[in-house]
Amino acid sequence: MKEYSISNIGALAAETIASADSGSIIGITSKGAFIRTDDRILFLTCADYRSPFNLTISDADHRLAELQPGDLVVFRTGELYIPAARITIRTDAAEIWTPPPPSPLKTPFNDQLALAEQWIKTLARKDPDKGFLFLASESGAQIDVETSHSVRSLLEGFKQGNFEKLMSGVRVLLGRGGGLTPSGDDLVTGFFLYHMRYDQAVDIVRPVIHDWLSQVTQLAFERTTTISANRLAAARRGWSEELFLKIIDALFDSTNQLDSGFFERLISFGHSSGVDTFMGIYFAIKSMLSNI
Repeated sequence: MKEYSISNIGALAAETIASADSGSIIGITSKGAFIRTDDRILFLTCADYRSPFNLTISDADHRLAELQPGDLVVFRTGELYIPAARITIRTDAAEIWTPPPPSPLKTPFNDQLALAEQWIKTLARKDPDKGFLFLASESGAQIDVETSHSVRSLLEGFKQGNFEKLMSGVRVLLGRGGGLTPSGDDLVTGFFLYHMRYDQAVDIVRPVIHDWLSQVTQLAFERTTTISANRLAAARRGWSEELFLKIIDALFDSTNQLDSGFFERLISFGHSSGVDTFMGIYFAIKSMLSNI
């Protein structure tokens, strides 16, 4: 029997374990294990980053080698129990992390776009073939014409207030790419996350954005992975992994500086989820400009 302790619980993970009785492991990565209960997701991990989905273990082997897809996870008061691996994971002393509100909006959209394009160049120097980075250039877009056209439909549909055009792009993107969160899912998530954080930053509510994201999230539960659908559901609250909240804060207010190792962490987040979520943020900025 092994016993581990959770040091930090994301707010959505806390909601889930408070309301569910059990779940099962649906995926193992180098950073941890995804647990599903009904249509909700938790991520059991030793990785040192904050996420609304994370249960962060401070004292476990980072591989959690005993765990296997399909393992039952029982939620009990103050702990999780995994019978097949004979592991107890204590949750009663954990700190709950709730994503903070965004920085106030101080940087004009044109300047945000210039900053985002600067970061894209930084990422391309480090790993030019990562994820959907190719979409940032005219010539690169020819690498995958269908993806390029679908992003254009998303962007133009949003700017025109044309839901059907937007959805024609979303339908292609959802589920596009491999992995536990396909690249297209991540891009769509980043796109709507930016808009929800923008509304919070300027203290407005654009009902049409909320309605569109609700329908996109519903479609995601039908067409792609449960993990991706949960990330979209979190975006409806303006919530995401801390990495992406920091990016948006630095865009909203350029005095918020990203640390020297930030882009290495972004590139290494998931298979390409860090880069692809950022690309969605990049296109969201473009959607706010009339001349792009």
